[in-house]
Parts: sequence; structure tokens; C-alpha cells
Amino acid sequence: MTSTDTDLDSTLVGGTRALVGDLLAEVALEVVRWPVGGSLWSDADRVNR
Repeated sequence: MTSTDTDLDSTLVGGTRALVGDLLAEVALEVVRWPVGGSLWSDADRVNR
């Protein structure tokens, strides 16, 4: 499953652990593991406020 919000600069991909592992291992993509319920909105960044 994928989800792209036109107001954000990221696309979320959900899948099996194997799929996520394959995506994380792909050097041609910028991929990070993201927590369920995690926010991509700029005001959710508690480190760089």
C-alpha cells in the first residue's frame, strides 16, 4: 500500500517485513523506517524546532 499527500514531500509505503527490508536495502532510494502513527508535518519535528 502507498500513500502520497500532495502537501508533503514524502510517500509512505506499507507492506510485509520482507518488502520493507528490500526497500531499506535499496541504495537508489532514500528510505527510512517510519512508526505507525508517525507524523510528517513540519510541526511534528521535535528535534529541529
